[in-house]
Amino acid sequence: GALIIKQLCELLEPRNVFVTLARGLTAEEDLEFACKMVETLNLIVLTSPEAMELRLQLKQSVRQPDGAALFQTLYPAWSHNPA
Repeated sequence: GALIIKQLCELLEPRNVFVTLARGLTAEEDLEFACKMVETLNLIVLTSPEAMELRLQLKQSVRQPDGAALFQTLYPAWSHNPA
């Protein structure tokens, strides 16, 4: 799972990968799967060099409207696995 997502982030825009996955997870009915997937995505966004640009965009979410929109898109999916 994580390796595939990292490779997708290398080949595509990490923001697009995470937004697409987050939208799918928001509608996911299998909450256990959604929880595990969000856990994996969290690990990737926090530690993976492939997601560095995404990390920076999220850090800027307080100051930039584009970052705020990203946060608002990811948050509903991320609520499946509160830290």
